[in-house]
Amino acid sequence: MSRSAAGRRLSLALVAVVATVPLLTGCVVVREEWNALQRERSGTQAPGVVKPAILAADPRVDEVLTLQVGPSGFARIMTVVISVSGDEPVETSTALAVLTAAASTAQSEIHYLELGARPASDTSQLLNLEDAAAGLPSDLDWRWQDSKIVVTNPDVLDER
Repeated sequence: MSRSAAGRRLSLALVAVVATVPLLTGCVVVREEWNALQRERSGTQAPGVVKPAILAADPRVDEVLTLQVGPSGFARIMTVVISVSGDEPVETSTALAVLTAAASTAQSEIHYLELGARPASDTSQLLNLEDAAAGLPSDLDWRWQDSKIVVTNPDVLDER
């Protein structure tokens, strides 16, 4: 191998390294910006507004056990888990009141609203909200997921 061929290979390798470094640095910058955006998009809702609204929504609501908003792919999901007093099943009116209170006081845009309930007497158990969900208004899109109601168009609740 001649010196000029070896020099050209070395020059090409050097050019490849120099050209790759900004690309890799750009990826790192984009990744850091993405991580910052995800941190900003996720987190717990300020309880000063949302939690009191949920507690006031229905007399059976004993406590707000979970209140958070986080990313789910490109969407934002608000998760609310309440404890309810009494032995009666959760009624549609209670579920709808809590869902409406959460959606109307959310401090950021949410795409899904998930509601779970636990008995105040034993918060380790998850209550079945299937009967409560069955009576929800027809303009409210929802699905059943792990004993929880997941509303897929919470903006409709803001209009109530």
